[in-house]
Amino acid sequence: MIRCIVIDDEKQSRNALISELDSYKDRIKIIAEADSVATAIEAINDFRPDLIFLDIHLGDGMGFNVLEKMTWHKCKVVFVTAYNEYAIKAFRFNAIDYILKPVSHEEISRVVERVVHIEPMEENILNKNFLANYKSSAPKRIAISNSDGVHLVELDEVVRCEADGNYTKIYTTKEEVILTSKTLKEYDTMLSDFNFERVHNSHLVNMRHIKKYLNKDSGYLQMTDGSQIPVSQRKKSYVLSILDKIV
Repeated sequence: MIRCIVIDDEKQSRNALISELDSYKDRIKIIAEADSVATAIEAINDFRPDLIFLDIHLGDGMGFNVLEKMTWHKCKVVFVTAYNEYAIKAFRFNAIDYILKPVSHEEISRVVERVVHIEPMEENILNKNFLANYKSSAPKRIAISNSDGVHLVELDEVVRCEADGNYTKIYTTKEEVILTSKTLKEYDTMLSDFNFERVHNSHLVNMRHIKKYLNKDSGYLQMTDGSQIPVSQRKKSYVLSILDKIV
């Protein structure tokens, strides 16, 4: 049985979430509720839950403040938020789970299936990386989850990402190839603000790792790892204009 705490400063929102969780009462038990940073920290440290649903905006602060100050870390965290593009990008960047308000049965089902299988220690690693990036002026490491566990990779060490069906292969300067179940489109969304460019339908590259442009066929980029990445005809002039600015 998963012991759970629901944290939200709006009673109506807490009740809506608890109502949805009632469908999983054979797997999840609500042991406490909280409506502020202060009461959340107290409840988490006292009850030591397996899972918390944590609203981003609380009356006396942010959900992030709860993560910073709680002393019990062997729990899985799912953020609850109204739609916010920046926040959602941050969650995806750090492999942190979230659900959107108003909560839906489908979202709850997805989250429940995930939290049943993820290890608390793995979740703690993700939370720590999330906080480190949150406090920084710009994220420094991306959290990549796959069947092996969690890989924390420095952004500057990511050379390129390549589509592999509904999966993505991530190539690093350490000659690692990490296969993840996220699509290339998801990584394009996450990394587009950090000097990564989708130069081809199947390729997303870190512009810092381009060695030169090869003018053959529609064009290729030679990367620092020795790979040659095709540039789509549609992207050719755009990529050349960016390279011109870098040079």
